[in-house]
Amino acid sequence: MTVTEFATLKLVYPHVWGSPEIQAFFATLSTQQGAWSGYPLRFFEDTTDPRLIYLITGWEGVAAHYEWIRSEQNQQLLERSKGLLEVEGVAHAELD
Repeated sequence: MTVTEFATLKLVYPHVWGSPEIQAFFATLSTQQGAWSGYPLRFFEDTTDPRLIYLITGWEGVAAHYEWIRSEQNQQLLERSKGLLEVEGVAHAELD
């Protein structure tokens, strides 16, 4: 069953949402993960803590998401994200 991914990401100081490095990273993430999963990614900035960014996207299933996580392509993105952001949490929900 299709699942929705909710991820909480925390920007590492001094980076903010408008930082060129952050924008470039999220553009690449959106393109690569979206191509892999077939679902668009949406990003939302927390209004009370602008360091928090929420990612929402879809997957054909949890297993498909874990396959992406293990992929070389994603591992390269995770390496690139060091010093830019930290993953605070990830959850999956089955929504109609």
